[in-house]
Order: sequence, then structure tokens, then C-alpha cells
Amino acid sequence: MVYIERESDDSDKVYEALPFEKLASGYKSLIAMISDMLIRFYEQQPHIEPKALSGIVLIDEFDLHFHPKWQRKLPILLSSVFPQVQFIVSTHSVIPFLGAPEKYVFLKVTRNQATGIQLERLNLEIKNLLPNSLLTSPIFDLDGEDIKQENNENISEVRTEKTYDEVR
Repeated sequence: MVYIERESDDSDKVYEALPFEKLASGYKSLIAMISDMLIRFYEQQPHIEPKALSGIVLIDEFDLHFHPKWQRKLPILLSSVFPQVQFIVSTHSVIPFLGAPEKYVFLKVTRNQATGIQLERLNLEIKNLLPNSLLTSPIFDLDGEDIKQENNENISEVRTEKTYDEVR
């Protein structure tokens, strides 16, 4: 089995084919995850097209080994390829939230000695939020001090531009 990557979505240029064992861990994880899903779905639903497959998929540590571009792209990609599948995903990264499909539900899991494990549904509208807003939302519970560089000694010097091009 070899992996062939295109230059971009609208290009006919392709990179040199790579055998599976030479792929980066993120690509291997992605191929393994989707292959595992397809095998399990087809065991239960052997005569159904991929778009018609239905079920529930649990993905722990969704962001593990994925570049931020893939973390952002995968939620909407998986939901469009498997529209009848409910994905339940855990992550410690803000980036997958930027690709959350329209019909999302956020559940926050917390744990402490007094109450044990608690599950809370968060009713948040995130479609217009940037990463800093998400990090300081009830999803992650960070405050403004928590999202600055650790070695920053003067909060008034923190850059608030939206893009790195604006910083330059």
C-alpha cells in the first residue's frame, strides 16, 4: 500500500508515492482510524454505501498526532463523508472546535474528590469565536492570564492582533 498526496485540492500535481511505513504518525493514525471505522461498519452493514453507513463512533484524543490544519479540517470532513454517523470526540485542543459541524453538542467532563466525575452540557454558540475566545470559554476554563506566553512579564505588551501578518 502506498500513499499519494496531491499538491492541493484543485491541482493535478502529485508528490512521490510513499509506503505506509514511511508516513508521518498523523497520516498513519488517520488511515488506521478510518480503516478501523470502515471495517467495523461494513461488518454490521455490509451492503451499504459509505454515506448511508450509520452508527456511533468514539474518538479519544482526537487531536493526537494531527497538524492543526488537519485538526480543524477533520471534524467537518468526517461529518460530510459519514453524515449518518454520530461522532463523540474528546480533545484537549481548541483547534478541532474551529471545524465543528453545525449540529454539535459540547459536553464537559470534570472530576474532583467531592463530587467524582461530572458531565455538563455546554450550550455555546461558537461559530464566530476565535481560539482565544474558545480557550477562555467554559469549555477550557482558562482566563486571560492563562493564555499568554509564560515568560511574558508585562501583560500590556501582549499582542492582540488576529493574525501573524498583522503583528509583522
